[in-house]
Amino acid sequence: MADGMNASFVLYDDQFHGGFSETIMQQTNAFNAAAGGVLSLTTKSRLGDFAKESFLQELATPVVRRDLTDNGAATSIPLSMDEFISVKLNRTNGPFVQTLDSFKKIGKSASDQALSFLIGQQIAKANVQGMLNDCLTGLVAFISGQASNTHLVAANGPISGGALNDGIAKFGDNFGSLVGFVMHSRAYFDLVGNQIDPTNHGDNIAGVVVQGGTPATFGRPVLVTDSPSLLDTGVYQTLALVRGAAMAEDSEETTMVAEMKTGDKQLKVLLQGEHAFNLGIKGAKWDTAAGGVNPTSAALGTSTNWVKVLSDAKSLAGVVIQHEAA
Repeated sequence: MADGMNASFVLYDDQFHGGFSETIMQQTNAFNAAAGGVLSLTTKSRLGDFAKESFLQELATPVVRRDLTDNGAATSIPLSMDEFISVKLNRTNGPFVQTLDSFKKIGKSASDQALSFLIGQQIAKANVQGMLNDCLTGLVAFISGQASNTHLVAANGPISGGALNDGIAKFGDNFGSLVGFVMHSRAYFDLVGNQIDPTNHGDNIAGVVVQGGTPATFGRPVLVTDSPSLLDTGVYQTLALVRGAAMAEDSEETTMVAEMKTGDKQLKVLLQGEHAFNLGIKGAKWDTAAGGVNPTSAALGTSTNWVKVLSDAKSLAGVVIQHEAA
């Protein structure tokens, strides 16, 4: 491992944790509020590698005609249960190493507070960004694995208002539960460009889009993020999601360790941390056998590792609209 020799920061334990706490709360609020709350970030301590919650499955033929002329024994209908399963993802920060001498050369000390505060902010933001990408990886994998919830734009064309409408239509009479979109910035600007073109929609509509600064999305907010999870070999994945479509649950206490490293020719300052969170997708359970413990990004993005547990497609996390760039 190559250790740093020229300082760009100094560590201070108390201030590091203060910076981390403030930033993580700000990022959590933005996470939960974005696009109508389609992505949820919460905190709850969880033991083990998975979290399981059982539920009663939809009743089979709950209402049938009662024959007033039949006095025989009724046929019983058994109840069945299944479970939602979220999977724990273990993450690390660092280790970051810097020589103590390099701090001294820029007139800093191991008790410098401002730079340590900034380190905490950077790591907190990176942690939440990682959670966001993992949530989107899981959502795209699960939803695209359901043919009933996937809309492929004809002729591999770009995103448009019509494509959004066709995607929402997958939810039928439950379309109102789709409360927000998540899309790549390229998809967002393709949508804007399509709607401001008067040859497509007329001058009046184009003018409204330009003046409003946002595309028409059926009254639903849009979370725009250039997550790699939303682009697969040239095909963009635009999501229309229900509230709480994906849950990132901060399930283990974040541990950050700062210490002086000895035994080398130079005294060094070392910073290392680790945390874990559980990822759950609405309407799915993680396949604990096939997907395994602490899965890689590739495993998270494998559709078959997310098992559908709700029979009605309109009860799942949402729909995915697959398209190319304009």
